Amino acid sequence: MIKFEKTDFQFNSYYIMLIFLILYLVLAWLMYSSIMTDSIFYQTYGTQISFDRIEEIISANKIISWISYIFIAVFLILRLLTTAAIIYFATYLSDLKISYNQLLNIILISEVVLLLSAITKYVGLLTWHNYSTISDIQSFMPLSALSFVKNPTELPVFIKYTLQLFNLFEITYWFIISFFLTIVTKIKFQKSVSLVFSSYVISLIFWIILISFLSTTIIKT
Repeated sequence: MIKFEKTDFQFNSYYIMLIFLILYLVLAWLMYSSIMTDSIFYQTYGTQISFDRIEEIISANKIISWISYIFIAVFLILRLLTTAAIIYFATYLSDLKISYNQLLNIILISEVVLLLSAITKYVGLLTWHNYSTISDIQSFMPLSALSFVKNPTELPVFIKYTLQLFNLFEITYWFIISFFLTIVTKIKFQKSVSLVFSSYVISLIFWIILISFLSTTIIKT
């Protein structure tokens, strides 16, 4: 049986963060090179706009794809640091002895699950999932609430985003954080779960509400 000690979570977070960053960027490159090809744009817009306009969109997308790598890097770092900060604040209020660095390392260990989620989506698109438009790609999220919807492409963007976010990988992520939090702080697992739910999950719900509001506002304008 594997035993974890408190000292097991004291390692250099930034090297691990760099590894995740590289893996996510490689995965993004694979998506752009093998999934988001020129043909998918012709299939998506072929009956809606002219050939020249599609060519312009493809050219613009190639430029945007390079900019998106920067966005992916910044978003990943902010998400990891913010998640650790939110849960750390909750542990501080609960008077639990755990450092921010230890908590960040727990978040990094748990991040493996979310990386697997992204890999599963890519493999699914590459193998078993049938898609013909960009909307089909955006609507695909294995083991999510969205997978139970008959026609996901017809849903508003913010609803698709919400249903995609609640997936088996994300829920597993919550419980893995709770498990390692129990190891480090020596509190009961139920209390760790409650702490993660009352901090991270609630913050995630607020994030969904914000995205929904912004999406609705943009659509109206």
